[in-house]
Amino acid sequence: MSEDKNLNNNSEEMFMENRRKKVENFKMKINPSSSLDLVEENSHFPERGEHFSDNGVNSNSYDLNSFSEKPNNERYDSGDYLYSNSGNHGEYVENYGQNYDSYNNSSYSAGYGEQLSNSGERPVDVVSDIRNENDYMNFSNDPVSYEEGYTKKQQKRMQKLEKKRMKKNKKTFKYIWLLSTLVMGIILGQFLVLGFNDMLAVNRQDDTTVHVEIGANPTLDEVASILQENHVIDSELFFKLYVSVTGSADGFRQGSFDMSQNMDYEQIVNYMQSNLNRTDIVTVQLYEGMNALEIADKLEEEGVLTDREKFFELLNSDIYDEDYPFLQNVSSEGKYYRLEGYLFPDTYDFYKNEDPETTIERFLSNYEKRICYTKYENENYEKDVTIEDMINDSQYSMDEIMIIASIIQAEAADVEDMYNVSSVLHNRLESHIDEGLSRLDCDSTVYYPYRSKSAVPEDMGDYMSNYNTYEIYGLPAGAICNPSLDAIMAALYPNDTNYYYFCHSAPTEDSPSVAYYATNAYDHNRNLVEAGLVEE
Repeated sequence: MSEDKNLNNNSEEMFMENRRKKVENFKMKINPSSSLDLVEENSHFPERGEHFSDNGVNSNSYDLNSFSEKPNNERYDSGDYLYSNSGNHGEYVENYGQNYDSYNNSSYSAGYGEQLSNSGERPVDVVSDIRNENDYMNFSNDPVSYEEGYTKKQQKRMQKLEKKRMKKNKKTFKYIWLLSTLVMGIILGQFLVLGFNDMLAVNRQDDTTVHVEIGANPTLDEVASILQENHVIDSELFFKLYVSVTGSADGFRQGSFDMSQNMDYEQIVNYMQSNLNRTDIVTVQLYEGMNALEIADKLEEEGVLTDREKFFELLNSDIYDEDYPFLQNVSSEGKYYRLEGYLFPDTYDFYKNEDPETTIERFLSNYEKRICYTKYENENYEKDVTIEDMINDSQYSMDEIMIIASIIQAEAADVEDMYNVSSVLHNRLESHIDEGLSRLDCDSTVYYPYRSKSAVPEDMGDYMSNYNTYEIYGLPAGAICNPSLDAIMAALYPNDTNYYYFCHSAPTEDSPSVAYYATNAYDHNRNLVEAGLVEE
């Protein structure tokens, strides 16, 4: 009997020693650096029926009733406390799924993952048998991280699984990337093949001509869209890419074009960026003696001028002076329209909705050609000379000649009459102011820039022009119309007369206008009666 008792005591001592070591080992596995000493030297490890008091000091009393014994195979509830005499704080042990069995009909406080076998053998290390990744120790005041709760074996296993998963994801991503690259390559290749075929007109062999209308101030998007709609190109996107790369996006012009459908991109761009290929051409004849207002009205009527305000702004600007040197000495002071007199009358080809700047350039270019570059035979010169040369040899400036010529153009009945009218104007301009003949007294200047009193807008009331030669001495500030070459020549070479007056009868269906000239006021008044201009 005593031998059995000694055997039991030895077994208990071995059990308790093994248990103490396992607790220490488990503590080191969980957190080797922890400052808690679950089992310190001189600390009392619980015996059968012994438990720690709430203040962390070992209780010397053994109250078997205070240690509630659980039935076999029944789980302990979470929330068992195990205190150390090294401090006043408790370490909370969550005993997930730990079974406690009786050992030699006695209860033992179990913790830290120990499980007692039913046969009474030495405790089994539960931690090494944990397979559920959610079974780990959780300390309330000194928490253990998720990873630290694993054994090295488990950590290695998880690392292996993680590497396997990453390898699988990497392989999947690689396949997706390769597939995406392949698809994009196919799409890009198809786009380039179709685009280059369209650029070179490989698939457009039909030479059918189509009519293309491009609006004012066209953008590249608008041009490309119109060309695709008319089947001049197949790829709007590739055409815009080509134009952008070649830097020709800003050169497209408004207008109408007759284009072949088999033109390549280079031909299309060059064709559309030249006004020479436009088909919306309007031929307009501007008669001698038309003034700026009348010219603007005519251009609007023919669909050439769409921005009237800009047209008149340009007539008063100096933006053309650099390109046309003859304008550099033309003053704008006191003038209604600075370029009046230089809008050379002729027949012109304009484009519909043409830029006013281009329109005025046409007039000035024609004037320069006729006045400054073209040479004429003149009996006063041994060789042919330009009209500019003739003006330079006169006592007047070019601007003054243009003013005189404009009045001659407005007043004379015909070319022959121009030279006599010119003689009257020159005689008056050269007369002394005391003679009372320094005023030109020309009806054509009274209501400028309007042709007559009836043409003056009603809201202007009793309008009188600043050019009114019944009120001013000498020449007005500017020309009153745009004279012909005949009027300019008459201004340069007037007939040699002593006339100071002239008048004209009104033309009828049966007879043209008749000119009357006089050297004095008395004869002039008789001429006015004879011409039917005043009553006797």
